[in-house]
Amino acid sequence: ALHYGEIQYFFRIRRDAFALISRYSEPDQELLEQSHHSLYVARYQGKESLQIINVLSIRSVVGMVPF
Repeated sequence: ALHYGEIQYFFRIRRDAFALISRYSEPDQELLEQSHHSLYVARYQGKESLQIINVLSIRSVVGMVPF
């Protein structure tokens, strides 16, 4: 599954690299469908949704513009 998050910081444990991220909510489905999947509106959840991920799972970097 594809998820979006704001990276708080990176760190290493032995040879592996990780990132602490704050995940965004799932997209607003109504806006996503009405825009033919071109407008992805999600809420920033701050410290309530912290997650550690392996940096190899990062597929791309995007900007989340306030909406």
